[in-house]
Amino acid sequence: MKVSVYFILSLLLCVTSAAMSAAGAEERITEAQIKQILKAIDAAVRQKDAEGIIRHFAKDCVIRLDMPGPHGRQHRRVDREEYKASLKQSFSMLTEYKYHRGKTTIDIAPDGKSATVTGKIFETMTVEDRVMDSVTQHTAIFAVRSGELLITSLHSIFLRMEEELIS
Repeated sequence: MKVSVYFILSLLLCVTSAAMSAAGAEERITEAQIKQILKAIDAAVRQKDAEGIIRHFAKDCVIRLDMPGPHGRQHRRVDREEYKASLKQSFSMLTEYKYHRGKTTIDIAPDGKSATVTGKIFETMTVEDRVMDSVTQHTAIFAVRSGELLITSLHSIFLRMEEELIS
């Protein structure tokens, strides 16, 4: 009787371990998943859809923005809701808008639980009587939260921002 109980317990342990390993393997982040999310975000940006962008951000996402200001660089830290409000406000002011993502690299952590995505965003926008061109360096950290792959951190550094008055 003891032998069969030990056999059943060890069998259960093996099955449980295999199931846990399989679950962990399913949660590995893939480059294809990241590319699919980036494509969805890019489509939402082109449609000026703040909700479509922000749905890919974790509720506790940390967003850091480094931008030129009148007295040097300004550093802002905003949460997901502040970022969404800022996107909505910016999109509402645009009369023309061009957007392109380039030089994107995807680095998945060895354990497959997170990924770092870097790249540049090139934008040209018209606001009232001004045309603005910008280049922004982005670093986004992706991780699985409650079974969903989301951006948990975003750092945007405005590398170039030029403004021209339309005559």
